[in-house]
Amino acid sequence: MHGDYIRITFFEFNHGPERMRAVEEALSAPVSEPALRQLLDHSSAHFVVEQVSRLGSDLITEGRDSYSHQSQRYVTFREGMNDYFTPESIRAAGLQKGYDALMQGLFEAYSFLVGRGIPAEDARFVFALSFNSHISVTVQGRKLVDFFAFCLHSDYGELRAVGEAVLTEFGKLFPNTARALSCVAGNHPRPEEKELVSRVNASGFNLDGVTLLNHTLDPVSRSAMGASICYKSGAPSEYMSSFDKDKQEKLIRQVVSMGHHSVIEHSSFTFGFPMSRVTYQQLRRHRLPARSHTDLASVGAGFEYVTPPSIAACRECAQRFSEAMDAIITFREAASGSVPAVDLGYVLPNAVQIDVLLTSNARDLMHILNKRLCQRAQWEIRAVAYGIAEHLIRRWPVLFDGLGPDCFVSHCREGKMSCSHPEVYRDWRESLNR
Repeated sequence: MHGDYIRITFFEFNHGPERMRAVEEALSAPVSEPALRQLLDHSSAHFVVEQVSRLGSDLITEGRDSYSHQSQRYVTFREGMNDYFTPESIRAAGLQKGYDALMQGLFEAYSFLVGRGIPAEDARFVFALSFNSHISVTVQGRKLVDFFAFCLHSDYGELRAVGEAVLTEFGKLFPNTARALSCVAGNHPRPEEKELVSRVNASGFNLDGVTLLNHTLDPVSRSAMGASICYKSGAPSEYMSSFDKDKQEKLIRQVVSMGHHSVIEHSSFTFGFPMSRVTYQQLRRHRLPARSHTDLASVGAGFEYVTPPSIAACRECAQRFSEAMDAIITFREAASGSVPAVDLGYVLPNAVQIDVLLTSNARDLMHILNKRLCQRAQWEIRAVAYGIAEHLIRRWPVLFDGLGPDCFVSHCREGKMSCSHPEVYRDWRESLNR
C-alpha cells in the first residue's frame, strides 16, 4: 500500500469573528510583510495532516511550532498500518515494484522483531522515513508567513503539497488572508539562500560521542553579572572590578537555589554528537535550542546506522535487522543515478546515523536534561544526555550542581510508571567525584 496523498482533516483559525472581519477587509488590498504579521498577531491556526510521511512530518516540525505526531515508540504497528509515501521520481524511474517490495520487506522485518519481543521503540529503527504518520500542528499567527514560505518553497514535493492543502483550507474561510499569505510567502527565500543553508547542513562533523565544541568564554562570570544587575544597587561598571570569583560563585549558588534561573541564560554551550534520525525526532521536541544536522540529501547510497542494544543482543534479530539495512542500501545504489538525492531521503531508515549540532543556554539545558536523564527516557537520547551532563558538571559545578532528573532534584513525578531506581543517577553523580 502506498498513501501518496495528504489530507487536512481539521482546520481552525482563532482570531475572534469581529477582528477577523476587520483583517479580511484590510487585506482586500496588498500589504507589506511586517503589516501582515502584525495583523495576524494574537491569532493561531490549528490543523491536522493525515497520511504524511515520517520525513514530511519531521520537516514540518523544523518550524518550531507546537505539534504532536503519531508515535512510533508507543504505537505498535500492525498489518494495514503500513502505508507509505512514494516520491513521483521513483515511479518515473520505473522503480515502483522494487520500492513496494522493499517497503513490504521492512514492515515484515518490523513485525518479526516485535514478535521476538523487541520493544516497539527499538523495532521502529527498521522503518523507512517514507512510512506514513499523522501530525497535529498549531502555528502562531505571525509565524504563518514563515510556515507557508518554508512549505511552498521546499525541495520536497510532499511538503509543497502540505502547504498548498493548508492554504486551500485557509482560503475557504478567509480568502483575502490566504491570498496575502501566499503572496508574501512567495518572496521567501531566495534561491541562493536555500543553497547556502543546504551546503552548511550537508557538512558532516565526524563526531565520536558527545563533544563540547564551544561555550561562553566564562559562563560563571556572565551569569554572575546577570545576577548582580538584578540584586545589587549601582551600575555594573562600579562593582564588577572587585567582583572576584568567590563572590561570583557565592551569588550564583544563592540565586540558583532560589529558583531564579533566568540569570544563567547568559551562558550558552554548543555540543556535537552522532545520533539516529529517529531519536533526533525526540530532540526536536525541545524547540528553544538552535539545531543543525546532516542533510539527508548528502547521505551516500551506503550509510552508517544505529543498531539498538535489544536487537544486537538477539542473534536472529540482529541478522534480520542487518539484512533490512542491506536491502535499503541495495535499492539506494540502484536508484542513485535516476532518482534525485532529495527523494532518496525517503529510502533511509529511522536508524540512519546523523551528526547533530546543538546550541542552548544553561537554563534550557537544565530543562532538557531534567527530562532526558530520567531512566524512563529512550535509551539513546538518555545516553546523549549523560554525555552532555558530564561535560557541564565537571567543568562548571557552580552552575550545574543541581542538574538531574526529578528524582534527584525533588521527587519522581512518573507515578505508577516510575522506574523506582533513583540510585542510578545518584551513583553516577558520585562516580564523577572519585
